[in-house]
Amino acid sequence: MTYSAKSVNLVAGGIVQGIVHEDNSLLSNKSKGVDIVDGHKLLIDGPRLYNIANHQPYDGTHSPIIDIKGKGFQALHIFTFG
Repeated sequence: MTYSAKSVNLVAGGIVQGIVHEDNSLLSNKSKGVDIVDGHKLLIDGPRLYNIANHQPYDGTHSPIIDIKGKGFQALHIFTFG
């Protein structure tokens, strides 16, 4: 998936952890979303919307990859863009 937006959100559930990559590299500190911890980790702690990337301003097209570790991940396959 590729996108061109200021923000990327994921609706997901479960209790798992993921590593977020963007454009074939770990997510950078300058583009991490509010739900990213330790620079590039996404901690999914229950069903809700997770903000995974923020770009200020629009800065081109990006391709995210989320590498999920653990059992119980519930992806609702919904990405939202701002």
